Amino acid sequence: MIHFVLDFDVCLWLRSGVDHHIATGSIVKQICETSGIEIDQTLVLNAYLAFEAQSNINEDMHCNICGYHPTIMIMDVNRKVHFRTALSELGKPHECKEKVDCIEFYERVSLHILSRGLVNPFPITAGLNEWSPFIGEHTRKDNLIYNTEFRKVSEDGNLTADCRHMSEERLFEMLHQSTVKEVKKIAKTINLASKESKLDIICSIRKALAKNHNNFNKIMKTIWRCSGGILTSHCPHGLVYGIKFVLRAESPRDYTDIIMSMKHKPNIIIVDMTHVVANFGNNLHYDGQTEPMFFPFEGREADSTEENIWCAKVNTLLIDMPWLNGLRATSQTGHPVTGQSSTYALFDRFHEANTNSETEILF
Repeated sequence: MIHFVLDFDVCLWLRSGVDHHIATGSIVKQICETSGIEIDQTLVLNAYLAFEAQSNINEDMHCNICGYHPTIMIMDVNRKVHFRTALSELGKPHECKEKVDCIEFYERVSLHILSRGLVNPFPITAGLNEWSPFIGEHTRKDNLIYNTEFRKVSEDGNLTADCRHMSEERLFEMLHQSTVKEVKKIAKTINLASKESKLDIICSIRKALAKNHNNFNKIMKTIWRCSGGILTSHCPHGLVYGIKFVLRAESPRDYTDIIMSMKHKPNIIIVDMTHVVANFGNNLHYDGQTEPMFFPFEGREADSTEENIWCAKVNTLLIDMPWLNGLRATSQTGHPVTGQSSTYALFDRFHEANTNSETEILF
């Protein structure tokens, strides 16, 4: 019998692979092909996770250029990341709390990993009140981080309006980018005719969703199952400052939870559903906050006057933001780098067309 020993050097090799975006499974396959040894990928992954659970990892997530408090934050959801869990665990909890202690939670996760194979005294569930986001030590306000996943689910178990609205926006964005074959396949799941043109089928799907909530659930389960993926928040240089596991469908509250858990809000938030996030955030009041989350102009670059809208349409609107070039404002109450207390919500270049009204062109 041939044994493969996962020693310290191999664990460091696996860690280096993860740092360079190489999955542990791919590395194990490489070892199998070059050595001729059959290795169980699951056993290697569990052993590697046990190694990381015992390691004293530097959790000081920051960019050497942007520092601990970036002025520009880019936020996006990766829907390819998921894990198995029972849908019954994702119902509305009996006791709801808006904040989770991220340090205490991930210490329990480490103990849970180390106790695998035993009668595990450190159970971890994927409840909406349980799973904690994470933000770097110097970037977050404190160890208590907002996690309002439970507010996505109403008392009857259905998704709330804000959650469904954003999910529908995502759905139709994806449908317009899909092939005709893919759109027809989705139409068949709700018994719609699939012999029309792609645009006609999408219009039929939109009407069907408006009439019947069950149709929305069927399509969501077909495309994304019940999970929304993982939300990452990173600076323009690609360094991650915060993550949030989206256990149910994506909602604007996933973004606001991370933003309001940061010690200093970035002056510019870039997301691909800007108008949805900004409008939702400005109607929330975390910890009795009185000022809007995004201001001035409700997060837009300029006031929504006819002149500004016209200039934005013809690409002649000029906005002066000298603090982006390192010229600090005189205010001492704003961001520690720029001195600005304003927070703008802007589209990324690939989603500038995601607007439903003329005023949204100013985001």
